[in-house]
Amino acid sequence: MMKQELGTILQHNNRLGDRFKGINIVNDQVSNWSKRIYNKFGVITQDEAFKEKPADLVSAFQALEVIV
Repeated sequence: MMKQELGTILQHNNRLGDRFKGINIVNDQVSNWSKRIYNKFGVITQDEAFKEKPADLVSAFQALEVIV
């Protein structure tokens, strides 16, 4: 009985790990995309807000929101 529970828990843990890896891949893709767009907007607009690299993803999107 305990071996079955352990097996179930290990399967569940593996699925969570796979899901976590997938989320990290998507997060990396969105992060890289937003940095490229942020840099392009900085070149196009020559706005002072885009001279420094964003501290995080939220601040990058907030700066993009102001322009758009």
